[in-house]
Order: sequence, then C-alpha cells, then structure tokens
Amino acid sequence: MKDKDKTKEQLIKELEELRQRISGLRKLETRFKQTQEEIRESERRLIAVFNASDEIIFVKDLEGRYTQANAAFSRIFKRPREEIIGKTDEEIFPREEAKMLREIDLEILKRGETDTREDVLTVKDDVHIFRTTKVPLRNEAGKIIGLCGFAADITESRRMSEELKERRMYLENIIRYLPDAVITQDAEGKVLEWNPEAERLFGYTYKEAVGKKLDDLVASPDPDKFREATGFTQQILAGKPISPVEVVRCKKDGTLVDVVLSSSPIISKGKVIGVIAVYRDITESKRLEREVKERRLYLESVISSTPDAIITADDKQRILEWNPGAERLFGYSRDEVIGQYIDDLITGSNPDALKEATSLTKQVLTEKKRVPPTRTVRYRKDGTPVDVILSGSPILLGNELVGVIATYTDITDYKKEEKMRESIYRIAEAVVTTKDINELFSFIHNTIKGLMPAENTYIALYDSKTDLLSFPHYVDKYDTAPQPKRLGKGFTEYVLRTKRPLLLTPKEVSRLHKEENLKITGTIAKSWLGVPLLIEDEAIGVLVVQSYTKGIKYTEGDKEILQYVSSQIAQAIRRKQTEEKLREQLSELQAFHRVALGRESRIIELKHEVNKLLERFGEKKKYKA
Repeated sequence: MKDKDKTKEQLIKELEELRQRISGLRKLETRFKQTQEEIRESERRLIAVFNASDEIIFVKDLEGRYTQANAAFSRIFKRPREEIIGKTDEEIFPREEAKMLREIDLEILKRGETDTREDVLTVKDDVHIFRTTKVPLRNEAGKIIGLCGFAADITESRRMSEELKERRMYLENIIRYLPDAVITQDAEGKVLEWNPEAERLFGYTYKEAVGKKLDDLVASPDPDKFREATGFTQQILAGKPISPVEVVRCKKDGTLVDVVLSSSPIISKGKVIGVIAVYRDITESKRLEREVKERRLYLESVISSTPDAIITADDKQRILEWNPGAERLFGYSRDEVIGQYIDDLITGSNPDALKEATSLTKQVLTEKKRVPPTRTVRYRKDGTPVDVILSGSPILLGNELVGVIATYTDITDYKKEEKMRESIYRIAEAVVTTKDINELFSFIHNTIKGLMPAENTYIALYDSKTDLLSFPHYVDKYDTAPQPKRLGKGFTEYVLRTKRPLLLTPKEVSRLHKEENLKITGTIAKSWLGVPLLIEDEAIGVLVVQSYTKGIKYTEGDKEILQYVSSQIAQAIRRKQTEEKLREQLSELQAFHRVALGRESRIIELKHEVNKLLERFGEKKKYKA
C-alpha cells in the first residue's frame, strides 16, 4: 500500500516536472519561432541591401558555381538570376575571360587572402572595366568553403579619368606652347606655374620663379609702376578680374618690356585660391605700331602737301578722303564733301562730263582696271571749268575691291603756257603769212583774245627819229584812235618810259594821276593792263588791253602772260616793219631799174644808127654790135 502510495506521489511529481518541461519546450518553441522570424527578417533585409547595392555582389562555391548574385549582377551583365545561380564563369563569359576569372579564383582560394584588382570583361559586346574585390569564405572551423566577390563598374569613371588626363595634358601643352606668358599664383601671390614663354619673356627659369612672389620678380622698380602692379594683384585676389590692359614690366636683367596683362582669380567653393595671369609681349607690335603711325603720318603729310588733288571713295563712289590739294582745286572743304558722290560733285551740270566720269568710274570699280593719265575737264564749286589730268586706280584688299583712288592734276597753268607757246609760234609765223603790218596787228589782237579778255586792245608804236607815238591798231568800245603825238604824260608813255608792265584799276589810275602827274585821257577802264614792247633794251611801243566790264579784271597772271608774249610781238612788229621797208626799197629799185633799162635801150639804138651812118659814108664802124 505504502509502495503504491509512493509510486503515485512519484508519478504526480514526475507528471508535474513533465508539465514544466512541456511548458519550457513550448516557450523554447515560441522563442525559436521568434528567432527564426528574426533571422528571416534579417535575411530579407540583407537580401534587400544585397540587391539594392549598385555594386555587383556574388558568392561562389569551391567549384566556381555562383550560389548567390545580387540584382546589380543581373542588371549589369544583362542576365536573369536563373541564368546565373548554379552556373560557372564559362557559362556566362567568353572563354578567355572565364579562364582568367577561374585562375584568379583558384589563386585566391589557394592563398586564402583578400584580393583586389581590375577585370576587363565583355558585356553584350561592350567592354567594361570592373574593380573587383574577392574574399575567401570560411566555415566555423575556419575551412574555406567558397568566396564572396564585390565588383564596381568603373568603365565610365575610367573613361572620364582618361578624358580628364588627356584634357589636362592638352591644357598643359597649350600653356606650354602658348605664345603668351602664363603664370599661376597661390592666394599669397607666390608663383605656382611658369610656362616657357614666361621664361623667355622675363628671363627667369621655372625653378627660379616658382615659390617667389610675382610682383617681386616682374614689377618695375619704379615706385609708381610697382604700386600699380601690387594694386592689380590685390584686386585679383579680391575676386575682381583684370581686363586686357597695357602695362610695363621688368625683365631679370632690368630691361623694361611692354606687355598686355589679362588676369583672373581662381575660385573654388566660393573662395579665391589663386590667380592666373597672362602676359603678351607687345614689344614688336609696339614697334610696328610706331612704324605704321610714322608711315601713316608720312603718307598723310605727302598727301596733304602734294599740289595735286587726291581723292578716295568707297565702292559706292562716296568720298572718304579729300586732301588740301582737292580743296584748292575744286573749292569744296573736306567737311562739305565727305560721303558725297564724287562724279556728281565735280562734273557741274555738264552731261558730257558726267557721262565721261561715270564711264571712267565704272572702268575702275566694275572692271578693276586702272585709268591711265587722261586729260579732261572738271568743274569747281563756283561752276568754272578746270583743265586736269585724271588718273585712277582700284583699291584692293586681296582680290576684294573696297574703293578707288583718283588723282587730279591742275594743268591750267600748263595749258596757259601751252597757249602762250602756241601764240608765240603763231605770231612768229604770222610775220610771213600776213600781207601787211595792219593784218599782223589784227592777227596779234586775235591771238591775245585767245589768252585773256581783250576786246578793247591797242598797239602804240614809238618812232625815235620823229619822236612821235602813233596808234596803228586801236580797237575800243568807246574811244577812237588818237592821232600820232609826241610823248606826253599819259599812262601809255609811262609804260614806254619805265619799260615795265603796268596793271591798273580806277583806284590805281587816280593814285598815279596824283603821284606821277599822269594825265587821264579817254574813258577810264575798270581794268587796264599795258606792257612795253621791247627789243633788247629798246622800247619800240606799248601793248594795252583794257576792260570796261565790272566782272572782268586783269590779274598778275594776265600781266605775266602778256609780258611773256610781248617780246615776240615786238620782234614780229620789227620784222614786219623791216619787211615793209625792204618792200618799199625794192619797189623803188625796181622803178629805177625800169628807167635805167629804157635809157640803155635808147643808147643801143643810137649806136646802131651811128654805125649805119658810118657805113653809109664808107667809114669803119665805131661801136661793136
């Protein structure tokens, strides 16, 4: 009974223990399930992180089969996960690449160490570069059971790196071979970079310059210029760039050099970390600039001082340049003509002149042909014609026509001289061609009218033997020819006595009347010009032209012309007078000869009669037959 009771107590006790164990097991089961859920959650998180990574993550077993591969692996190698898990590299990559990868894996498994290197792999015919890190995987016992790999596609960054490297080399070569001095400084103004042109320009080597303050190296020792240089440096370090400006800097040997400075701050993250300065040597350009300026001034001086009119126009015939010679010749100031059409300006209202000018301009502008020196007529501002020699040429820049240059030479004086020479020749010729001296006087009068206004003209001749002044040719609008007279106190006699030309206005007539007591005879002319007719130093007469018209006044030029032809006129009159005297003498001789011939004929007849009488008386003839 006792034993039975004991057994029952034991059973109850054991049953309680069993219930406690079952409760503990249930708790363990609950804890296990919680742990499992935590593990699964951790796995989910790990897988999420695993697949969210931009880097390729994979796991391989000892045979090289992929047991894990994240989403990046599938995305980058363009394969679904099913085509990766359980596969080897030979089934995923080209044969040579797979062989390389397997050899690397075996080497890592053998060494048991982490390995990082760059792999070049083909992805759908595109070559990619990966930076791959592989780590041996070990179990709890430390035995290697596989490897885990992490790979980043660095193809783009490598490309950018190579591009940056090439770009840097490109920029370094530009700076190296740039014809300008390129210098960089740090925030304290110390030289960091000093290219070869900086060495040439300033004389310091790269080693001598780097680390030194730029202003201490190249700023002029002149206090004002040194302050200018340091002022520029402070301005740039304050973040304000320097636009191109001409400055003077100093070389290592102390010589000064003209340069153009451009400079800018180097800014990083909003902070000035340095300066880049570019110096261009303008010594040669300054020299050329001076030469060009001197040359331009020389040419401008030549153009300004030349007596010819020099005019330039653009390709539309609008005047660009108008030198003082053009102002003198045509009467327009430079300001009046700039931008005007040249042909319209100096052809007056003469349609023939405009047509000729337009034709010559077309020859230059359209056909690009030079106009050789050509005699023509152009018109002044006041409408008076002027004889000129015109020459023109196209202005070409390369093969492009940009304008025309024309030169006009005033040949008025030349034409006058030509007329005077022609007049002298014709007067000399008239001595032979005119039948008498009166015709010669008329010829001389007409010749002078070709040189100047000479409607009212007279020739006075002085005979020293008779002391008489006669007026054999006298054409006058108001007065008739005076009778021969002895020399008096008139203006004609004044020219004859002084042997000098005389140009008179009414005012001058009054002055000489008072000062020289000269007598005024006849109508007072508005302008009176008389020149002596001289042979050697003998005055044989006076040639006078006079004008009664207010607008016609004789000039010093007219006086010179008349004086120029007067000696030939005097010679012609003297020769004609001599010719007429000789003709008179010849007529007298001819008359005497005729008388003499008549007497001789009678004597011969008488001698013949005497001989006949002697024969009749039988005597010998006294006269020969």
